[in-house]
Amino acid sequence: MNNDISIPRAGTFEPIMVQPKDIVSMFSISRSTVTRLISKILLDDKYKSCITRLNRNLVLIDVQMFTNYLKDQDLKGLKE
Repeated sequence: MNNDISIPRAGTFEPIMVQPKDIVSMFSISRSTVTRLISKILLDDKYKSCITRLNRNLVLIDVQMFTNYLKDQDLKGLKE
């Protein structure tokens, strides 16, 4: 007879989509920088799907794609 009790383990949770205010705290950048980057991302066809506007005041950002955009911009600056 098996009397083992299974205890659920807590895992780490990484949000997929966050608001700009969360990007500010995650990346330690200013809100105005986030707004500027959102504007640039919306003009870039490769990363445009990173930004989701649910309404005029609510914007969600895909964290992984945002990180990839920042890395891509960093590498682009190094190549120049």
